[in-house]
Amino acid sequence: MARREKAMFNVFLNAGWFFVNDLLFGRFLRGEWGRDGGVF
Repeated sequence: MARREKAMFNVFLNAGWFFVNDLLFGRFLRGEWGRDGGVF
């Protein structure tokens, strides 16, 4: 059970990292930060 929970945590962590990476660095580097009046 612990191994499965760790695997799920790793998947969630990786997905969250890529999401934050694209959201912050991607939009910031493209100069789209706050262009549409929001983070999304």
